[in-house]
Amino acid sequence: MEYNGEMPLEADKRSGVNCGLGEYNGEIRLEIGRRDNGESYMEKQYYKLPLQVMTPFYQDRDGTCFLYLLNPSGGVLDYDNFKIEVRVKDGAKACISTPSATKIYKKRRKEAPAAQQENVFYLGSGSVLEYCPDEIIPYADSAFLQENRFYLEEDSTLITWDILSGGRALRGEVFRFEQYTSRTDIYVNQVPLVIDKMTLKPQEVNVANLQCMREYLYTATVYAYGADCTEELVETLVKEGTGYEDGLFGASLVTEKLIAVKILGSHAYRVLEEVQRVWEILRQGMLDKKAVRLRKF
Repeated sequence: MEYNGEMPLEADKRSGVNCGLGEYNGEIRLEIGRRDNGESYMEKQYYKLPLQVMTPFYQDRDGTCFLYLLNPSGGVLDYDNFKIEVRVKDGAKACISTPSATKIYKKRRKEAPAAQQENVFYLGSGSVLEYCPDEIIPYADSAFLQENRFYLEEDSTLITWDILSGGRALRGEVFRFEQYTSRTDIYVNQVPLVIDKMTLKPQEVNVANLQCMREYLYTATVYAYGADCTEELVETLVKEGTGYEDGLFGASLVTEKLIAVKILGSHAYRVLEEVQRVWEILRQGMLDKKAVRLRKF
């Protein structure tokens, strides 16, 4: 599809995960604008298969634009090199998710490079972005590198998370992937606020010895940035975490206006339910509205 405009080139100047795979074989570029009546909408779009953008829909009364980013091929293969760039313009509101878990398939050859995905988000003044992807499931002998970068203005609002499964447990594929690397960077007025990187190589290091996973199979990290990220909101999250019995739960106010939540668990559905409850608390406290059950198609 035609893209009628230029996205900022800053993200192209540095790719923290690119390993020389060359041209992106899957790409999405979006701009989310705001109409005079307050409704946000997909102002510009471009996608290159196997990545695709689904038709926007609306579940909130404040005009938030809900979008799904889709990979109709069913998963990520070795040699895949994806890039997603999204600009949420001044005053616009967007909630972006995926229709299902991201599956990282086994490499066809041992020497094949890791699959890669680079996600870059630009938030304008007064804008709101909720980036809520489903979990990532790396299959046995797979390798995947992912980077999420968020560029915010001082008065932007962000809620986002990253969820990792240890593999297909029912098939006995627990931490049998070759490599998983995930990095999340959050910048406010071009100043780095968060640089969070995790690399797992279970064939080289016992994951149980790492503080990032311990003996658990699932991990989720939630970040929230906004004017209403306060000690009181953290206390509400901590109170919620006292009822979480599947693993470990922690929440803290890292810096002014930035909350981090970490969840470890042994069962996928319990971790996902806990992330949903965290989202409900953050949405109510930061956006003054209830969380919704994201429709899956």
